[in-house]
Amino acid sequence: MAEGGATVSVEARAKGLMRRREFPAAIELLQQELEQDSSDGDLLELLGMSYFFSGRNEEARDSFRKLTRAEPMRTNAWVNLGAVLNKLGEHKHAADALRRALQRDRKCVIAYYNLGIAQKALGQNTMAISAYKEAVRHQPEFDDAQMNLGKIYLEMNNLGLAQKCFNDVLKHSPKNAKARALLDRIQQSQKQVRKSESPFGRLVDEEALAAAQIANTPRSIDAAKRNEERDLCRKLTKVVRANLKQMVPMLDVKLHGTLQKLSVGSLQGDTKSHDPALLAQLSETRQQLAELRNTASEACQEIRKHLE
Repeated sequence: MAEGGATVSVEARAKGLMRRREFPAAIELLQQELEQDSSDGDLLELLGMSYFFSGRNEEARDSFRKLTRAEPMRTNAWVNLGAVLNKLGEHKHAADALRRALQRDRKCVIAYYNLGIAQKALGQNTMAISAYKEAVRHQPEFDDAQMNLGKIYLEMNNLGLAQKCFNDVLKHSPKNAKARALLDRIQQSQKQVRKSESPFGRLVDEEALAAAQIANTPRSIDAAKRNEERDLCRKLTKVVRANLKQMVPMLDVKLHGTLQKLSVGSLQGDTKSHDPALLAQLSETRQQLAELRNTASEACQEIRKHLE
């Protein structure tokens, strides 16, 4: 930003107008100043934000794109561009912009959050889950990210993980009505499942079996669609490999060692000598393995669903 007093005054006045939600006046002021000095990134960012809050999303997009070209290392420019592109329904371009933001700041919580929105809209649920998890990891009390994560799990009928997400929201915000309502919905669903469970076996349903068979006829798709499918499969299999790679040492070393120590303590029969930390470690390891397994399984299900 230029050091002249006039430019600083324009920026302060524009922020004041925005705080009072006088966005048309802020836009006019910023446009006039940028006609004289179009290279001021701070003013260009304020202009894009004023357009966005006025509902003029196309103009906001153009302003943020201009800013990314002028200052490609400015993280906020890429984040804001991604948010506006999501608003316009240009989710693929939004995801590209948000990845650019994360290349510049791997801890940008808002970038992960907006990336989750883009990937969810593109039907890439596993990748959206990873994005929301990163947002929550860097900011545990980010309730909106936790809520969106829970909703994806709910859509995938993974009620246990959805319940955990909504419970985590209520820990930070006990009065969150949406989290409470969704949690109640899960609990009612679980009650219905328990009531409907039958203790009797059933014979094979021939119609259901026939419907479940996979067709052997080759699919006919164009080159662009095939390349898009390959790209999706590569990304999802990368998620599967990363999760399975983490599971191997946990199963071979961490879990095996903990169980062995507990077994030795059990054989000795001295309950007073048992280390409570071992049981806590076992519980933590089981939870980590379950999360890794679920993420890998969800990625496989997403590939299977896409191919169907």
